[in-house]
Amino acid sequence: YHSVPHISHAIDVWIEADVMLENLRRLGSELHAELTSAVSDRMRVDTILANVDALNDRFPILEDEFSRSLGDAARYGRSVVFNVLVAGALLALSLGLFVSYRLIGRANDADEQYRHLFETASDAVIIAEHETGIILDANMKLAELTGLSQGRIVGADQQSLFGREIPAVHGSSDLETGDLVIRHVSGSSIPVDVRTSQGRFGRRVVDYSIVRDIRERRRTEEKLQEAARMESVGRLAGGVAHDFNNLLTVIASYTQALQRTTEGETKHKVDRIRNAAERAATLVRQLLAFSRKQPLVPQALDLNLVIRSMSDMIAGVLDERVELALDLAPGLHIIEADPFQIEQILLNLSTNARDAMPGDGVLTIKTWNEDDYVGLSVSDTGLGMDAATQSRMFEPFFTTKPQGKGTGLGLATVFGVVKQSHGLISVESELGRGTSIRILLPISKQPMEGPRGASGDPTSWGSETVLLVEDDAAVRQALAHGLEQEGYTVLVAANGREGLDQFTRHANEVAVVVTDLVMPEMGGIALGEQLRALGATVPMVYASGYYQDVEAYPPEQLPLCGRFLQKPFSSQTLALTIRRVLTSDKSPAPVDARPD
Repeated sequence: YHSVPHISHAIDVWIEADVMLENLRRLGSELHAELTSAVSDRMRVDTILANVDALNDRFPILEDEFSRSLGDAARYGRSVVFNVLVAGALLALSLGLFVSYRLIGRANDADEQYRHLFETASDAVIIAEHETGIILDANMKLAELTGLSQGRIVGADQQSLFGREIPAVHGSSDLETGDLVIRHVSGSSIPVDVRTSQGRFGRRVVDYSIVRDIRERRRTEEKLQEAARMESVGRLAGGVAHDFNNLLTVIASYTQALQRTTEGETKHKVDRIRNAAERAATLVRQLLAFSRKQPLVPQALDLNLVIRSMSDMIAGVLDERVELALDLAPGLHIIEADPFQIEQILLNLSTNARDAMPGDGVLTIKTWNEDDYVGLSVSDTGLGMDAATQSRMFEPFFTTKPQGKGTGLGLATVFGVVKQSHGLISVESELGRGTSIRILLPISKQPMEGPRGASGDPTSWGSETVLLVEDDAAVRQALAHGLEQEGYTVLVAANGREGLDQFTRHANEVAVVVTDLVMPEMGGIALGEQLRALGATVPMVYASGYYQDVEAYPPEQLPLCGRFLQKPFSSQTLALTIRRVLTSDKSPAPVDARPD
């Protein structure tokens, strides 16, 4: 029968229908992949749905063409011979039933695939009549977002499900593409992203809407905004610290000078000024630590000594009804850690413990020796935490405190410092029974340094000539005055170029060069390179008020470096450093990022 034109056309229609069904299956797979992707392409989804509609419109035409071809074939056979007509009619009927069965079967398969894709989509899908907004179909995801059953959703007005966080401009469409909120039956509002396009559903013009839950995206955006704010705080802290450290260097130097020339009540007042300056320097370090801009400088520490020195500060953090208890083990091993970061750990944990005890309670700080570690625990008798909170407590920006009461960085900072110090941290907590955070810090392989020279200690005195290069006039005058009180002869310069001229004129006299790192015209590094090029071997003490310089310029990379001092420091600290440089061997120069 293939040679009969009408039957040949019917076969072509059959083949075309097979191809269209395969295309329909492929389009269903592509639509499923697009809707379940992390970033849905609206134009791609619209194109796929348009292709599905085109296939849907083509099927009735094929069926009509197929039936018409069979009818033509029947009439053609009747004109030839009645017997052939009867045989042809029977064959046409058989073929028609068979093809119809296949078409119906494949259509049912396609419908099942579509329903599976529709119901299992990760986003809510709404099909609503374009003119009235009545929902014709919706999947289970929409039921989850609204808290309504599918039976109550179908037939409802889709406008009743949505609202806006900010009221729409008068005259604008009630529902458009963009960020809206979907109303849950509990009364809460869930932020969603709605993408709407027009299409056909059967013979109706409808709106296809993809509704995506964006709560997680909002949380991520808030974290990124918080990170940006913290970065701004860090930049501000770095800038403030540089200028403030210069001021504190001046204050520290002159107060030490005054201590030597005053007595009685006046000396007591000078001591109070010096203590205030030291507290201000501590505040600067804490600001830098809070913004994570403070370089880590590990050293051998007595943890018990750190805790005892901070006990008054910790007690000041706590409420009056909270008791502070110290359980410090005797004979505690020396640890290797940054003292100021350890202070931050104690302050952060104490603050968290205070917030967990809104009424009265006891905060216990305990230390012990454990194998190659020293143990530290901070325990409270407060509210405790459930398992879900414990699993996230060290995440950056995670906090259970009310809005504006916490950044969620305290415990994250503690966790980071412990890990950076090669330590271990764990938590034990139970609702209603308090929380205990245990930290293990490695034992130091280096002995603790002995007490350094105090005011008037002969180790700070000297008679050598010092070349002091500093662009800040107040700092330069204060340090020069202090060094002269320690017995040194001081030559001063306002920048590296002046310092090079001074050294050239007094090369045989200068025993050590003290230079700021960053200066106009010529900085400290360029000065060191020039001196080294001249063949000089004089040791250099570099100083800087910028926190970045401690990490950016390792001492072994600085020309002729004997020491690196981080501001603020007093003139006596500088004198002690000079004394050590002049009396030490030629081993690699250490960094005094936070001198006494």
